[in-house]
Amino acid sequence: MWAMKRYTGPYGETGHPDVTASCFGLRGELELKGDDKLKPEKLQNVRLRQWGASGSFVGSATNRDEVREWVRQFAARARELRLDAANTGTPI
Repeated sequence: MWAMKRYTGPYGETGHPDVTASCFGLRGELELKGDDKLKPEKLQNVRLRQWGASGSFVGSATNRDEVREWVRQFAARARELRLDAANTGTPI
């Protein structure tokens, strides 16, 4: 698995998820919020839906436990897709 934190400044495009990741060819997009009461903003939800519609594994998290759970589910889904591709002979 590979992941990177995205930093957007005043000159960058807004609304993109904070973390982009890849595992066995599956792309993941994760929005991070530092407070349990905070939710992704409207544009952030739009971006997450766009990534999800294109086949990415998306989510949001407000604490370390939620991040760990997202990573666990993301890796499990990527492994499933990899096994499905191996069994059918179809590349991911």
